[in-house]
Amino acid sequence: MNFYDEVELEDMVFDEEEDKYTYPCPCGDKFEITLDELKSGDDVARCPSCSLIIKVIFDPEDLDSEDSDDEIVLGQPVTTIKVV
Repeated sequence: MNFYDEVELEDMVFDEEEDKYTYPCPCGDKFEITLDELKSGDDVARCPSCSLIIKVIFDPEDLDSEDSDDEIVLGQPVTTIKVV
């Protein structure tokens, strides 16, 4: 399989309403992969408008964390506050 690129899951944007991750495609649309696809072991995100695909790099244990009571949203920036 020829991938356009390999992208870390944390670099993708998660859409809670549609339960899917997206990443910008050079054609102007977005690569898409659902949370269910990732949980089933699929690591290929596809663009619905062109033939490009990307390989999604992720740790399956991170997906299990999303089901816990502690809400973890991958793809969101983390802010660190330094207390002096």
